[in-house]
Amino acid sequence: MFYRSKDKLHGWCKPCARPYNRLKFRCSKYKLTLEEVLFHLKKEQCPLCDGALRTDQEKKFDHCPNSGRFRDVLCNTCNIAMGRKDNPEWDRRATAYREYHAERHRCL
Repeated sequence: MFYRSKDKLHGWCKPCARPYNRLKFRCSKYKLTLEEVLFHLKKEQCPLCDGALRTDQEKKFDHCPNSGRFRDVLCNTCNIAMGRKDNPEWDRRATAYREYHAERHRCL
């Protein structure tokens, strides 16, 4: 099935085009290749809490807020909580995570 937008006819149906468009968006936003995005989407464990990442919706692409550089894939809870200090053990791991990526990409 094809669908028509305002200016052109598309070769994919909308349900098939959505995942591809999400991949293209992540590639351009985080300056990653398609292979790098697919590699990170295959990860099954959050590097901060060791929780399972079962679906692509649970995988959040974490990036440095200052430089915009991609750091890693996190679970939604850890991605939201990056600035919080609720749990001392989690905070220690989050600090180590930030320092590792700061050294690697020179962003703080």
